[in-house]
Amino acid sequence: MLNLEFIESNTQFIDTWKYFVSQCPRGEIFEIDGLAINWSNTANILFNVVFLSQPVQDEADLEAKIKLTYDYAGKYNQPWSMIICEDFLPESIRPHAPEIMSRHELVPLLKITGMAADKILPPVRPIPTLDCIRVGNLETRRAVADINAISYEKPSQLFREILEIEELWGTTVFGSVGYIKDKAVSTAATLLINRKLYVALVATLPEFRKQGYAEAVLRHSLAQAQQYSGISCTVLHATSAGIHLYQKMGYQPVADFQIYIPRSF
Repeated sequence: MLNLEFIESNTQFIDTWKYFVSQCPRGEIFEIDGLAINWSNTANILFNVVFLSQPVQDEADLEAKIKLTYDYAGKYNQPWSMIICEDFLPESIRPHAPEIMSRHELVPLLKITGMAADKILPPVRPIPTLDCIRVGNLETRRAVADINAISYEKPSQLFREILEIEELWGTTVFGSVGYIKDKAVSTAATLLINRKLYVALVATLPEFRKQGYAEAVLRHSLAQAQQYSGISCTVLHATSAGIHLYQKMGYQPVADFQIYIPRSF
């Protein structure tokens, strides 16, 4: 029987990306045969995403889902990714998953860790001075897009096309941009998803990293979301670069994910 934390982490991932894609003018959202498709219809490989929405039964079932993903993605000449909750794979095939994916021309892009905290711990060191502003105009939306694009080493336009959408930053999305002398250096966002605070878009310019700015802007975003909602339970999906920070703040790992992309991309 699957651990409920695996299922919840996977659901939070899907539903947050569903929210992002729902704000895109040509976004497509639906589920079919154990897959959740959140397709922005942009050129951003991180927002044309197919998730496993149900556990896989065996190797043949996984390969059937891969084929279905290719059948859908084949309608578009756009980059895309497939996100596998590794805990949704039977133990018998989990060690061989990269080999199975490789046979279908899918290669690993990022390892992701689902994390959760009932409440955030106090800082273990003084929080640096940072002028944190809530995302509320084109300048701040563009700052979030550009800083995240730099962090993922992608062209800014790929992120601006999605993150500049005004409607995305509604009353239940608490984006924060941290400034030093009028220069935007760090970003974070907290979204209310399924009665939890979902943290996303945490990024800092390379020359300003390891100075505590990510924690400062993240705490600012979370504080606004908590004040609005009264909710303290928070979840996120972390790359390896962020895990140490999140653990210091009280997050614990609950599930493992792997993002795969077609070799051609």
